[in-house]
Amino acid sequence: MTFGVLLPVANRGWRTDSVTAGAGVFFDLTVHDADLLHYVLGTEAQEVVAMTANNGITSKEVEDTVAIVARMKTGTIVRITESFAI
Repeated sequence: MTFGVLLPVANRGWRTDSVTAGAGVFFDLTVHDADLLHYVLGTEAQEVVAMTANNGITSKEVEDTVAIVARMKTGTIVRITESFAI
């Protein structure tokens, strides 16, 4: 799954500037794609690795890009990429 957008300035605010509001793109977008994968595949993740980056769309303390690889309990491997900077 990939969900990427150059987040318009008008939609940034708390999503990109506030560490206390959450974890940038990860908590804003990834949670929805992970939920959809769980529903479509009918299984949960067993192992997950992730890397995050800040490409300048967000404040320095908040990530704007995340790449995830997960092995589901069935053995299926999935990839999720989210970004506010595409």
